[in-house]
Amino acid sequence: SASGTYTLDGAGGLTLELGPTTLAECEPGSLYDEYLEMLGWVRTYVLEGDQLVLNMMADGGDLFFDKASPA
Repeated sequence: SASGTYTLDGAGGLTLELGPTTLAECEPGSLYDEYLEMLGWVRTYVLEGDQLVLNMMADGGDLFFDKASPA
């Protein structure tokens, strides 16, 4: 698991700062480290309906997150 903070600027800019992390529940072959590294490349965000799109710098691609259904 990981924790951290984020800062938004009014123009769609996003800064993520990671806090403490643990690999306690990660199984072998986990992409945990790669995922956290990718979060460090995020520069802007867009909300498209129920989807959050995180745009990475230097044409690094995008991360897409769908809104979770209520439990």
